[in-house]
Amino acid sequence: MFIGYLAQTRCVTMAAAMVGKDKTSAYRLRKRAGAEGFAAAWDVAPGKAKQSVTLASAKSTGLSAGYRFRAGLAQVVMYRGKYRATNWKTDDNALVQLVAQLS
Repeated sequence: MFIGYLAQTRCVTMAAAMVGKDKTSAYRLRKRAGAEGFAAAWDVAPGKAKQSVTLASAKSTGLSAGYRFRAGLAQVVMYRGKYRATNWKTDDNALVQLVAQLS
């Protein structure tokens, strides 16, 4: 939800308040090991407030194909400039990359 509100407001302080947290806890989570997907979604969200947001490619985020396959892709749903939901879908490109690595 935080990422959706960040896309809507483009303000970390406001997005954190909307989910009942302080901005310092959001920044702490962003820096935590294993939260690379959250950090990648955070990087994309403010620039796409009026569109659906999909995590950037592994080439720009540095995320491994294995991680992307397990975590999936976050798609933030916006309607009329307001956050509505976050949908998760499988990352088929990551699966193809994993299969290619087996060869």
